[in-house]
Amino acid sequence: MLAEDFSEIDTRFLNNDAVISMVHFGKGVLDVPGLADIEVNTMENQMLYYYYLPDLRLVKFHRRHQMASLKAEALVRRNEDALY
Repeated sequence: MLAEDFSEIDTRFLNNDAVISMVHFGKGVLDVPGLADIEVNTMENQMLYYYYLPDLRLVKFHRRHQMASLKAEALVRRNEDALY
């Protein structure tokens, strides 16, 4: 991919520098344990969803917890207002 010449392609932003920047990650960035186990995301095998699923569940939990807290606060305020 880096050996290709993209200067002849009529695009607004894509040029040789942009293509090289897209695939250059810097020294040591890809030297992490488990990198070889990462699967490629495709239309038939949408791995990104499965990689982000634990975080999505965590967000849903926090959102649900936040809503429960807001409902409890509203109930307390309603009860306090009824006392006065």
